[in-house]
Amino acid sequence: MSMQGISNNRDGMALRVLSEKLSGAPQSTKLLISLSDGQPKAMPDYSGNSAAEDMKQIIKEYNRKGVIFLAAAIGQDKDAICQIYGQERFIDISDLKQLPIRLVQIIARYL
Repeated sequence: MSMQGISNNRDGMALRVLSEKLSGAPQSTKLLISLSDGQPKAMPDYSGNSAAEDMKQIIKEYNRKGVIFLAAAIGQDKDAICQIYGQERFIDISDLKQLPIRLVQIIARYL
């Protein structure tokens, strides 16, 4: 009952695993939406520029394979997440009440 976060999230690995599954799916539209409250960081060696570059490379690789990435940011690291995914793949959802509305709008774009 004393669980707590310790700032260790390897976002790149999660993106790679999910993107690999999506790229092999038979559907014509492969949309991966990431909801994040912070930038990737897993100590001691996965943070800052190296983590951001890892994620950018994964996004680039799987974008070529037809996976569409969107990142919705709810935390204080919105600017870092926007830089990683790019402005065209970024959604600021600081107001969580807007999340369902924005997601429906975005998903409808790809149907």
